[in-house]
Amino acid sequence: MAIPVLKAEDFLNEGILQEIADIHGLSTEGITDLIENPENPKNLNIRAENYLSIRLGNRVTGLTEGNWKTLKEYYIQWKLYESVELEKETEDKKKTLDDLIKGILSMNLNTQGEKKIPGIMKF
Repeated sequence: MAIPVLKAEDFLNEGILQEIADIHGLSTEGITDLIENPENPKNLNIRAENYLSIRLGNRVTGLTEGNWKTLKEYYIQWKLYESVELEKETEDKKKTLDDLIKGILSMNLNTQGEKKIPGIMKF
């Protein structure tokens, strides 16, 4: 399975995108580029994949496309808020991401033999 590449529009509405762009001193296109452009050395999709691969190790092979999207979304939101030091939002995104990762690391098999990841809805 190919790891999905998130687009800014997948999880940031226009108002939030503009607010984040204003805080960062970038255009909305600049924030979109940071999230979507694989040539950008600070690409958040790639950084999310690397972070999750390190934290989850070989368990990443059991992630569904929906799981990847959810985890990457939280990582990207965490990093966008962290860089502007919005402490409450940063802590919330980081805690949720950590909780999801802990759920994956304690993965159980359900009765059908499918991997069930606590805290992540199956899409």
